[in-house]
Amino acid sequence: MKREAERIVQWQELDANYAVGEFQLKLHGWASVRRFIVNRERLRESRASMGRKLIHVPGYIATNRDDAPELV
Repeated sequence: MKREAERIVQWQELDANYAVGEFQLKLHGWASVRRFIVNRERLRESRASMGRKLIHVPGYIATNRDDAPELV
């Protein structure tokens, strides 16, 4: 999952600090492919970032919704 998130090349900028991207992946033991939405936050020296850095591309969500990533 981490490698797939790091491979995202198309990011949709939401504002000066946030962007979203997505990928699909079927993990071991899962019956079907799932959609992952990744929220990217620009690191800023002026204030602490909101999320924790779990992987190089923090803030992932697995969903079966068809909504645009920025709405999820």
